[in-house]
Amino acid sequence: MGKLDDYRQYIKNIITEYAQYKPSYGDVDIQIVFDEERDHYHLMTV
Repeated sequence: MGKLDDYRQYIKNIITEYAQYKPSYGDVDIQIVFDEERDHYHLMTV
């Protein structure tokens, strides 16, 4: 399972890094959702 755990960490790192970029206009909030139990990873703009 080591390779699968590595892939999970890569995905989380990419999403977390991408979330650092804020939109230049509007009142937009960036939210990250990680459901590691079911392997769901989301980046939401609210």
